[in-house]
Amino acid sequence: MTKRFLYVYEFADKAGLNEEKNTDNLWFHTQKYLQKEFDIQIKIANGLFVNKRKNSLAPDRLFNFFYMHICAPFEILRSKADVVFVRSTPPLIQITYAFWAMLLRRKKIFWLMDYHPVFGVRTTKRGSFINFIWRVLDKIDKFFLKKFDLVVCLDEAMQELVKERAPNVETFVCPTFSLQNPKWLDLAKKGEANDPVRLLYNGNLGRAHSTENLKIFLKELVKLKSVEFCYCGESKYAKETFKNMCRECNAEFKTFGFVKDYNALGEFYRQNGFDYGVVLLNDELKGVVSPSKFSGYTSFGLPVIYLGPSGTNAHFVCQKSGAGICAENPEQIMDAAQKASLFKTQKSCAEATKQTIRYFSPNVAQKLAVKLAEFCGK
Repeated sequence: MTKRFLYVYEFADKAGLNEEKNTDNLWFHTQKYLQKEFDIQIKIANGLFVNKRKNSLAPDRLFNFFYMHICAPFEILRSKADVVFVRSTPPLIQITYAFWAMLLRRKKIFWLMDYHPVFGVRTTKRGSFINFIWRVLDKIDKFFLKKFDLVVCLDEAMQELVKERAPNVETFVCPTFSLQNPKWLDLAKKGEANDPVRLLYNGNLGRAHSTENLKIFLKELVKLKSVEFCYCGESKYAKETFKNMCRECNAEFKTFGFVKDYNALGEFYRQNGFDYGVVLLNDELKGVVSPSKFSGYTSFGLPVIYLGPSGTNAHFVCQKSGAGICAENPEQIMDAAQKASLFKTQKSCAEATKQTIRYFSPNVAQKLAVKLAEFCGK
């Protein structure tokens, strides 16, 4: 008997199995495998505005938020779904769907991408009104989290957090990846051993990315080698933050314009001779978000410097794949700086980036599809 599956995501792509038009990364491959191998019917519940916006307070994002929360019971009934698979965008949508899926007696799976209520509690001032609101929502979320049949997590840190909040809920780790098929390059250092260490930070610098440990790292590194720190992006805030940091640390600072074509990143890295791409994450956000910036580096052969907590995919890339250098706390930073100063370290890390491509591959989608099919009774 054919099973029905409702996929809930604000930016869900209804292009179906059209790979050229589809932009919903991992779900494209997962859906393809579910339909062709398990004969599962897929229904979509998304927002009315599906062009992604960074600003969650943009009018179309706010409209999507209220629209999707209000329509939740009607989407479940319309789809006649046996299983509801809800992704954590828009914020708090998992609470609404867990409530209605319970009442309508549907199986419930939660795909945790960004844990908004926990993020809100940990990033707002304790004692403030907004922090109080987030704490109330956090308690509600914790209650409904325990009602899910399965929670799909991005990394081990997120899995650990879910287990703390809902010990009896089954979890499954599924790292994300890009639909792009980038050309891997040999970006091992080919200059002289005394050449400067060239570090690159590419993209957004948000509330989850403190530069305190990076500042300590640079101060240690410049004691051993000359350092060029480069920023690629359009953020004035990031540019000023990094510029001031480099001035304080006695490191040279350079800027580059945003590279719009993802597939052009590899050549950009090669032409400018970068040694490492920098990834940051604040300790208090361990398990709440999973930094994905590493994939934009390692997919093209550029190893990473990761300064942040353990258990994330970026930590996995460095610790288990050997495609970078990591430090979880200030005590480990001196050792990390020593490694980064060595010519041979960069060469071995660059070679190891090939392993990360294999791990963060579309094969993950097949494993996820098999797990989801189990819950559909296929």
